[in-house]
Order: sequence, then C-alpha cells, then structure tokens
Amino acid sequence: MIRSLFRKLGLVALALGSMMVVSASQAQEAAFKQMKLTEAQIENYLKAQGELNAQFEKIEKAGEQPDQKLVQGLEEIAKKFGFGSYDELDAVMSNISFVLSGFDQESGEFSEPVEAMKQEISALKSDKTMPEKESKALIQELEEAVKNTPKVEHKDNVALVKKHFKALDKAIN
Repeated sequence: MIRSLFRKLGLVALALGSMMVVSASQAQEAAFKQMKLTEAQIENYLKAQGELNAQFEKIEKAGEQPDQKLVQGLEEIAKKFGFGSYDELDAVMSNISFVLSGFDQESGEFSEPVEAMKQEISALKSDKTMPEKESKALIQELEEAVKNTPKVEHKDNVALVKKHFKALDKAIN
C-alpha cells in the first residue's frame, strides 16, 4: 500500500508540477494542462525513455546549474522521437503520469485520481502499522493533492494508457 501511495503522490506531483528542466531565469511553474493523447505520442515517449533517463541523470549530476548543453539535449531527444519540442514531450509525460495515478497497481482498474487518493487517505487512517507521525504527514499531503487535482478531461486517454500500462508503469517507476 505504501508503494502505491508514494507512486500516486509522485505521479500527481509530476503531472501537476511538470517535469520541465529550466534555468533559474525560467523557473516559473508551468500550469498542468490536460491534452488528448495519441497512440503515437505514447509509443514515441516509450521509445525515448532510455535516452531521457540518461539525460536526466547527467543533468542531476551537474547540480543546480547544469550546462545549457545538457538541457539542450532534452530538446534534441524530443525532436529525435517525433515531438516538436521538449515542452511538448513534457506535456505528454505529465498527462501520462496523471492518468497513471488513477490506476490501481494490483487490479489494473482505473478511478479518477482524486477518488484514488481519497481511497488511500481512508486506508491510511485505518492502517495502524504505520507510525502515527508518518501517517499524518502522508494524509496531509494527500488531502492537499485532492484539493488541487482535476478530473480527467479526456476519457480516451484512460484507454490508451491502459493499453500501454505495463510499459508505461515500468518506464516511470
């Protein structure tokens, strides 16, 4: 359950906060905008995942002020895999993550991300195996996320993500 909880929090945070890598002068948070995903976008994202992970690792190792060439590498990867820009790829990643957050790991069933978080809150409140302080902190984080999480606007995205669920779950986790 805890793995599922952290996964949901992480996916929602990823979607709502966006994974954009920007310089300090560009550090404005991009608002999460839902978009209708296509089969090609999901397939191209999956193909790009290995190179993206390697590039993110390089950027992370570079610290708070990564060389612009490293950040530019994200643009090159995005274009190589059929995206107009890294911003477009980032929007696709965020939308995939958002939809994934509504899937139950065990059953594979989908419910709106807000409903899934409410179920996690309920489970946490009745879980006596977790230390109370840790439980309260997670409940507080989830309750805050519930307030800021919209419903899935494009229901077709659920079917597309479900079709590629195993590959997407593996790529993101």
